[in-house]
Amino acid sequence: INMANGKLDRWGLIRLVALGWIALSTPAYAQWDFEYSYVNVYAPNADDYVQSSSNIEKSNEGIVKYYNPVANGSEAQITYLFTLSEEIEEAYLFAHLASYNFGGGSFGSGSLWASTDGNDWQLLMDAPTPGGSSLGYFYDQNLPESLLGGNSIWIQTRMTTSGSNIMAQFSRTDDTHPTEIFQFKANTVV
Repeated sequence: INMANGKLDRWGLIRLVALGWIALSTPAYAQWDFEYSYVNVYAPNADDYVQSSSNIEKSNEGIVKYYNPVANGSEAQITYLFTLSEEIEEAYLFAHLASYNFGGGSFGSGSLWASTDGNDWQLLMDAPTPGGSSLGYFYDQNLPESLLGGNSIWIQTRMTTSGSNIMAQFSRTDDTHPTEIFQFKANTVV
């Protein structure tokens, strides 16, 4: 920042505004007690916290990878279980679902759920069959307070398809943009 003659030059002002924006947009918890993520469903750690799955498979279209149902007409599920040693006071989730509707009976839908015990589930996000050909849904926020206070959080994705088993996809990612497609972060009571 150039303050020649006691004046802030135009580029200095732009830099100062940019630095202020970065400071204001930094989350309160820049450091988490627990962090888990993967860049695609074939990453070595992608299944580390999978507690169960049914009617689910990984698909690889070259640079595009995702989870999808094996068979049409039956619900597919993948369930993650995160158990920490202390009580969870804050948790964040980033997850992606894609639903497609190609007409002629080829369509899909999905949903994202969470639980503290694996029995009682709370809907986090619905990914219904779109009116157009495709729609991506992202969950990118802290989990509701109703899921906090225990030491376990379960995350479950449910998908159904008709006509083609790739009409609903979870954690779809493109290798040309390698970034985490799934993230779970938590802070515990100290």
